[in-house]
Amino acid sequence: MRALVVATSYPETPADPAGHFVASEVSALVSRGYRVSLVVPRGAEPRTAPAGVELWEVAAGDAFGFPGVRARLSEPGLLKRARRIAGVGHFLLQGRRSVSRLVRERGSFDLVQAHWLLPGAFPLLPPGIAVEAEWIAHGSDVRLLQRMPPGVARSLLHRATRSAKLTRLRAVSWELLERLAPLTPASIVDRRVQPCAIDLAGVPERSEARRRHGVEGELWLIIARLVDSKRVDVALEQSLEISRQRPISVTVIGDGPLRDRLKRRFPHARFLGQLSRPECLSWLSAADGLLSASLLEGAPTVIREARALGVRVLCHDAGDVARWAHEDPGIQILPGEGLILA
Repeated sequence: MRALVVATSYPETPADPAGHFVASEVSALVSRGYRVSLVVPRGAEPRTAPAGVELWEVAAGDAFGFPGVRARLSEPGLLKRARRIAGVGHFLLQGRRSVSRLVRERGSFDLVQAHWLLPGAFPLLPPGIAVEAEWIAHGSDVRLLQRMPPGVARSLLHRATRSAKLTRLRAVSWELLERLAPLTPASIVDRRVQPCAIDLAGVPERSEARRRHGVEGELWLIIARLVDSKRVDVALEQSLEISRQRPISVTVIGDGPLRDRLKRRFPHARFLGQLSRPECLSWLSAADGLLSASLLEGAPTVIREARALGVRVLCHDAGDVARWAHEDPGIQILPGEGLILA
């Protein structure tokens, strides 16, 4: 069986946090017996294709990469922004040509999997390239489609259905699927919710992780980009509330423009900056709790990883986490904008 995966985010190295969920999905396809052709933006350094994967890297300048194309296009500087917009356009045009070439040379695919509806399913996928297509909506693409006139968004998605005989819409959360409902073409009958695969292979056991990082006592983590939308300040306020009840240590993993301001405001916390994915998961395995205050997540990967490792989570209601909390007592939802005692 042959599968084509197209994505605008994919790790440049095994330690790169960007697009790790796409890498997990590709690994899952390979384990199911698919031979995967993977089309992604070219990184700063050539990637090494995993076993069972044929890699097609398409030039896109510096438009893509951590912390995501939307964030990179929002950075200040008109020339930088214009260059990155041009990079996105080049990736879409050349990526479509690469996919068309693959189909001409080898025939149609059994499955095409497109991460992000826009850019991704449209306009990168040409018509008739696969028997079955699976579009995966992650969140940023849904918000982009919602900002468009509804007729335009519906037309784009309808045109993208021509890529395969059968098209399946898969959202990573129920919230996203509900948001997409008014824009989804009636021809797409198969609509489902399925979070992306997570891969915790190689993560050390709790005792080993704590020894490795010199952790003693109760450790709480905040793992997020240090930008306004992640509301790391709210999570740090919650950590202060917990620390008034008992001794804890607080560590922040992630980087961003708010780092210096947060360090001055919350001197009780240790800021480690951006870590590689294996190192971040090792710290998570060592932790007693995870704090998250973001309100814009669909199916937060870090929360799913924390619970898979047995780490308690305190978070605000975002995406599907309230649904998860009904079945998982290890997830506690913080009420509204306020704080509670842990």
